[in-house]
Parts: sequence; structure tokens; C-alpha cells
Amino acid sequence: LILKSIQCLIHASREKPCQALILAGGSGTRLWPLSRERYPKQFLKLRFLRDASLFQRTVLRMLKIVDSPEKIYIVAPETYKYMIKGQLREIGISVPEKNVILEPNGKNTFPAAALGILTMEEHSGECNVLIVPSDHLLEDKKLKKAVNKGLKIVEKFLVTFGIRPT
Repeated sequence: LILKSIQCLIHASREKPCQALILAGGSGTRLWPLSRERYPKQFLKLRFLRDASLFQRTVLRMLKIVDSPEKIYIVAPETYKYMIKGQLREIGISVPEKNVILEPNGKNTFPAAALGILTMEEHSGECNVLIVPSDHLLEDKKLKKAVNKGLKIVEKFLVTFGIRPT
């Protein structure tokens, strides 16, 4: 399982389509008392985000990169299924049900990413995968620029994005 997932990332290339994998798990402890185990921060509607959630903003951001809801996959614990459906409905986005991958139990980032990649490969064949968390606040234009740069070198390198430490 691990080797196949890594192989999928390493063999990506510019000619293959780019798809987004949104990781929407989390235990809801970091923004306590607003967030809770059953209502983590990525689903909170925050006033400074114009009453949208970080999850909703992530989905909208990914649409600017992959151009179609069919190219968006979401991995989350089964307990978030209806929250995800409701938040997608609120922003008028219809991600195919097969693209919402539900974990019986959350197992952290790598297992969620591996499950998502294997599912994407099963549905679409080999592709470039942009893995993003659903609870980060990013600037759309800067991310798109970074992704476009990364796609130019992805056939030779595993590309990761992050911020410069200060």
C-alpha cells in the first residue's frame, strides 16, 4: 500500500491531469472552545471568512486549479459525511459521491492521503495529485502560481509546498 501510493506520486508528469485531494479530518481540538470533536475548525463558519468555512474556501480554491468538481476528492472520517454534503450544497458545488472517501476511523495524514491516492488511481488512472488540508487559510493566486511551477518539474521530483520558517 505504501509503495504503490508513493509510486503514484513519483510517476506523475506534466501530461497527466491534475486532481485535488482535500484532507478533511481532524479532531477539533485546536480552536477550542469554538471547534469540537464532532465540529472541527474546518467546518466552522467564521465572520472574517465572510461566513464561509475553511473547508468551503478550500473546495472553491481547488476548483480554480483543477477546473471541475469531478477532479476533487475528499477524505474524511465517516462522522463528517453529512457536514461535508451540507457545506458543498451551501456553496453550490456537486462533488461526485464516489469522490468523497470516508474513513471508518481517522488515522492521521499519511493513511488518509494514501487511501485518497489509491482511490483516485482506481477511478482515473495515474494522475498528478495536489494534496491539501481543508483547514488552512491560503492565498488563491499564490497557491495557483506555486502549483503551476510545481507541475513543470513534477515528472522529475516529488513537489511539496510549505511556508518559509521565520
